[in-house]
Amino acid sequence: MERTCIVCHTPLKGRTDQQFCSDPCRSAHHNQQRKEQNHYLREVNRILKRNRNILQRACPQGKRKVKKALLLQQGFQYGYFTGEYHTQQGHIYYYCYDYGYRVVNEEELIIVQLQPNVQQHLDNIVREDPPQYGLDD
Repeated sequence: MERTCIVCHTPLKGRTDQQFCSDPCRSAHHNQQRKEQNHYLREVNRILKRNRNILQRACPQGKRKVKKALLLQQGFQYGYFTGEYHTQQGHIYYYCYDYGYRVVNEEELIIVQLQPNVQQHLDNIVREDPPQYGLDD
């Protein structure tokens, strides 16, 4: 049985473990694999960016109360956020990068821009040492 390139099916000559006839075929194969593996990540990032842009348009600066329906009409997808902030009053703000929102009731929410004190809190969470799962001390 003749060995062929796994991309273009050109007959192979040379090493017995050779899979590609050329560098472009090798690159094309690996690029396709990365594309398939990163599809989920690209989709989530696209949703996060869209959510952030919707929040920004609804509240260009500061703080504003809006109807949930307004965001839903624009394609906002709840459940996708980059961080959350718990206030001392027990409220939870969900952030999409530098814009956040807090659910007030079934119909309304408050949109806020990221404030320096919240940014510092979120940065501290990111800087914490990750747990060392499976490592014995």
